[in-house]
Amino acid sequence: MLRVALVTSSHDAPVVHYARRLLPHLRELSRVDVFAAGDQAAFEGALDPRELDPGAYERIVYQLANEGPHAFMLPLVRAHGGTVVLHDWYLHEPVARAYPAWSAGGWRGVLLALREGGVAAAREYARARGAGEPPVVPVNRSVVRLADSFLVHARWMRERIVDERNAATPVGVVWDAAEELGPDLGRRVARSLLCGEADWAALARRYLEHLERFPSHRSNRKSLIRTAIEASDRMRAAARAREEGPG
Repeated sequence: MLRVALVTSSHDAPVVHYARRLLPHLRELSRVDVFAAGDQAAFEGALDPRELDPGAYERIVYQLANEGPHAFMLPLVRAHGGTVVLHDWYLHEPVARAYPAWSAGGWRGVLLALREGGVAAAREYARARGAGEPPVVPVNRSVVRLADSFLVHARWMRERIVDERNAATPVGVVWDAAEELGPDLGRRVARSLLCGEADWAALARRYLEHLERFPSHRSNRKSLIRTAIEASDRMRAAARAREEGPG
């Protein structure tokens, strides 16, 4: 069974309730530890994300949506990689929470919008700030370009991810929503699953089918490579010692 670190938050939102409904079914198929920011009591046995040891897990899975409390996941994805369950294409709320330049405005805000969304996002950010409007632009590159793999709830989102990365990328569609692009897609899809007759056991099976095919997170692969190099160094040292004989 895969050893999985599931990273989420504990604030009251549809995506969090989605994660709580899915969790028991995931635990029937894999060994899952939950790392939840905020009130760990919201998930039984949850741990603080600051305690996450990526080397202890075969997969890291982030439940990430356009929610301000999800901002803590952005540096984790940057540091470790892993599989992002990308509930929303627009991630301006966690970007704004994670990076003070977003709210400060000025050239630092424009540069942040450029880094996170490209030229069109930077222009829209500058226009919105100049008009005194809240900038709502599809900034997401610190996640889309740095995660190792993705699970999504719409085929169009899989196409967007592959287009953005311009490379073969592991992306699994676990539930195909008909909703169009919008900043609140994740909330609407989560509500649809929570309020409908969702087969949570089948959804968990689809998760695991993809996770078993996906690569491990980036930092884990680095540690495996480092371990292999160290083992090779030890073998060479032992061979030299045998050749030199007793001193």
